[in-house]
Amino acid sequence: MNRRDFAKTIAAAGFGAAAFPSLAGAQSRKLRIGCTALIWGAVPRTPENLRAAVRDMASLGFHGFETFASIVNDWDAKGTLGPLIEEYRIPMISGYATVQLTNTSTRKDDVAQLIQSGKAVRKHGGRFMVLAPNGVKRTEFTFSEHKADIVASLNEYATAMNDVGLGAGLHQHPGTAVETRDAIVGAALGARLSNHSLTTEHTNLSILCACYIFCHEDTKPRRNPGYILRACFVSS
Repeated sequence: MNRRDFAKTIAAAGFGAAAFPSLAGAQSRKLRIGCTALIWGAVPRTPENLRAAVRDMASLGFHGFETFASIVNDWDAKGTLGPLIEEYRIPMISGYATVQLTNTSTRKDDVAQLIQSGKAVRKHGGRFMVLAPNGVKRTEFTFSEHKADIVASLNEYATAMNDVGLGAGLHQHPGTAVETRDAIVGAALGARLSNHSLTTEHTNLSILCACYIFCHEDTKPRRNPGYILRACFVSS
C-alpha cells in the first residue's frame, strides 16, 4: 500500500477531516506518518520480527517506525540495529517502554533500565519514549489511592528521558494503572503541575493519542485475517 492508497483507505473508513477536526489542516502542515513494529509481532518475546516489520514499513511508504525499547537496547548491544536502519533507510522515531508506576521499591533499578534503553533509542536517531503504565488487577485497583506514586513516577521517568535527549509521553492502556479518563487526566496533569521546570518549550510529559485503523490489504501479515494499524504522527 502506498501513501495515496493509505489515504484512500482512511477516507473510505470514514476517518476524514470531519472525524478528526483538529487534523483538518494536516495537508498544509505536511503531516508525516509512521507505524509501530508491534503490528508485525515484533515484541520482546519475538524480537526477530523487527526486520520484517522495518522492511515492510519502508516499502509501504511510512516515514518512521516505533518499537519496544527493550528490543532497541538488545539490538543495539548486538550491533544489529544500526545496519537494519541503514539498509531500509527508514528512521526510528520512538521507543515504547512499560514502566512501573505503583511499586516504588524497584524504582532505582527501573529508572536505570529506562535510561539505558533511552540512550540506545537516542543513539539511533529516536527522539521520543512512550511510557506505558504497568498492569494491575482492575477489580482491586483504585486510582486515587495510588495517584501520588503514579504522578511521582511519571515525573521521574519523564525527566530521566529528557536528560538523555528524548521527549516522553504517557500512553494509557486497558488493564493498567492508568486506564480511565479520570486517571489519564489526573496522572498527566498531576505530572505536569508537580514539575516546576516545565515550560512551553520544555515539556517533560505529554499525552499520546494513537490512531487505530482497520486495514484489510494484501500486504497484511498472513496469520491475521485483518489487523489494526497503529499509526503514529511523526512530525509536521
